[in-house]
Amino acid sequence: MPRTPNAPADPIIVSDQTTTPPIFAAARYALTAVGAWLIGKGYITDQTLEMLTALVTVVAPTVYGVWLSFRNKQKLIATADAAPNSVAKVV
Repeated sequence: MPRTPNAPADPIIVSDQTTTPPIFAAARYALTAVGAWLIGKGYITDQTLEMLTALVTVVAPTVYGVWLSFRNKQKLIATADAAPNSVAKVV
């Protein structure tokens, strides 16, 4: 439902996402440490650890990036919908 021009708008919050890379790095280091322990105990092989590390370093950030892009697009659509048609239109 579009807002009227006089309705109070929610503030636009801008985030630079500075914590995301350290979170993925910490997950990679934790996985390496736990994986080394699991290899030492004989629960997994080194190939399994390599696969899990690849999953954490490649797939997880990719999925997060796609989700973040989708979420930001939804916010942009909501902002454009709230603006007057002379400023922005959702088509």
